[in-house]
Amino acid sequence: MTSHPTDWLPLTPGGDLSKWWIDTSDGLRVDGDTLVFTGPDVRAEVGGMSWDDYVLSADVILRRRADNAYFQVELTAAGTCVYCQLLPDSMVLAHYSDRKRGTAHFGSAAVKLQDDVWHTLQMKAQQNYITAALDGHEIVTGKSPHGTKGMPGVVVKAIRNAEPRLRNIRIQFLSPTAQQLEEYRLDASTNWKNYENSQRIAQQPNAADS
Repeated sequence: MTSHPTDWLPLTPGGDLSKWWIDTSDGLRVDGDTLVFTGPDVRAEVGGMSWDDYVLSADVILRRRADNAYFQVELTAAGTCVYCQLLPDSMVLAHYSDRKRGTAHFGSAAVKLQDDVWHTLQMKAQQNYITAALDGHEIVTGKSPHGTKGMPGVVVKAIRNAEPRLRNIRIQFLSPTAQQLEEYRLDASTNWKNYENSQRIAQQPNAADS
């Protein structure tokens, strides 16, 4: 039986980041319910390793201070190995490539962003496909080389003469499982420890076979 999609579930209620694992907070501050990114690079993950078949959403506002302003605002999937990148003039789907030892693209499309206006950026991760949408309009879809299962997150980097801000980060599970909902209740670090423990147990030889 297919589960009904959940309602939107908040991931940063009132600016609260307690459920998140954040690689560095040096370029991030909280202003009320809004996350303000000043650089250089911020990477954050949330949720659990069972997360799949969902839509991740964030409201984004961009303030450019010069004509050469640049930024990458990314909603991510599969343990931040897959990137839905919002750039100054395009939306790019990318992934970490072991072969290249860097980023490779699997989809892109041009976009036009208004400064100082809140936009809604969304990433759907479903059945190994990533779909990027802006303000309710699907922009680009591509098949993810890393699949779509694993912790989602946010990456904001390459900031130059710009100030990206995010708020109202939330998730909608399209086919929710009991494990996904339990992982939503917990923080990312706890979920990761539970995942590692489950992997260790799964790799132990069965006592009956020894």
